[in-house]
This record gives sequence, C-alpha cells and structure tokens, in this order.
Amino acid sequence: RRITPEGFIDEDFEDTLGSPATEVNTQDLVDTEFKDISKLGVIQVVGDDRLGRKVIIFSACRLPPSNTLDHQRLLKYIINTLNQYVENDYVLVYFHHGLNSKNKPSFAWLKQAYSEFDRKYKKNLKAFLIVHPTKLIKALYYLFRPLLSVKFGRKLAYVNYLSELKSHNLFLDQMPIPQRVREYDERQAHIRDFGKNNLPNLEPIFIDDSPDADLPYA
Repeated sequence: RRITPEGFIDEDFEDTLGSPATEVNTQDLVDTEFKDISKLGVIQVVGDDRLGRKVIIFSACRLPPSNTLDHQRLLKYIINTLNQYVENDYVLVYFHHGLNSKNKPSFAWLKQAYSEFDRKYKKNLKAFLIVHPTKLIKALYYLFRPLLSVKFGRKLAYVNYLSELKSHNLFLDQMPIPQRVREYDERQAHIRDFGKNNLPNLEPIFIDDSPDADLPYA
C-alpha cells in the first residue's frame, strides 16, 4: 500500500490477492463465512463417483442439539455449497443414523429447505441415496410425496447397508463416513448375518393330493 501524489491509497492487489493465476477456492470462502457450520462436518464434498459425478454427503449424526444450531445459517451454508456443483451432474448421500429427537430439524424447516431447492438443484441431481432409513424417514417421505415430482421420486433410493453403496457407483473406501455410522452398519450387518445362519432347518412337506389320499377333515 502507498499514497499516490494525488493523495489516493494505491493498493497492490496482486500482492494482496495473489497472482491472476492463483485459483480461489470458493468452498474455502464459504467455510470461512460459515465457520460455525463448517466445523461441524455435517455436509462434505467428497470427490467424484465412478461416473465422474460430484458426491456430496450429509451426516445427520453430526448435527448438534437443535437449540444450539442456527438452522437458517445451516440452510444458507448448504445452498452456498451446492451452488458450486449443481450446474453439473451430482449425487447426494444422506447418512440418517444419528438423527434423534434432540437434533432433528423442525418439519417447518424441512419444508422451507425443500422449497429453496428449486429446479436448479433438482435438474442435475442424479441420485439421492438415503443410508440406513428408518420408519421415521419413510414417513417423512410419505408426507412430502405430494410435493415431490415423479422424476425426483425416481432419483431417491434407500440403502440399508454401506456395502450397497458400491452398486450405486460410489467409492466406499474414499468416503469420510462417520465412525458412528460405520459401527451402526456393522451391528446391523451382524444381526442380518446371524439371522441367516440361524434359520431353522425345516424338512420339506409333501402333500399327497391324489384322489385316494386320506383327508383329515373328510
């Protein structure tokens, strides 16, 4: 910075902002503006899937108690993050485990959030994956169904186990899945496998339906 002969302040913007070739990371600017939201790690951009589509994950278990979170700032942070990618194909992955009565957003906020995400956000959304869905999340979908387009409904898919994400063209080992979600998935998979391995070995029952068969109720 220097004072010109005319008395004006001359800023050396190239030194301040870097050379024109320096790339400005928009997400860094968003994270700085919404530092209180960014540090929670609720929403993360995690690279591309096998089809070259950007993958964005939302982890419900990282939401703090509702009375400590500014949900309007959360919504603005989500919008500013998505704005960088919605012009191209992208995928949303929602990890539902960890949402509870203390940290779940209000129905009014969910409705507002959906109204904010107009066609601009839905056009290039290729898949919306809900991991570990519960009866609650399915009930919410039922409530919102009148507001959802048929096309959007086709993009939504329930994923019961993390291993199923591979069938949706995702690189599972490259995703920063919260430890709580991984542990829950392991427990669910163990319950599933235990049930499969402990089914009763029933002998097949053959019914003689010939005309000469003795009928117990004859």
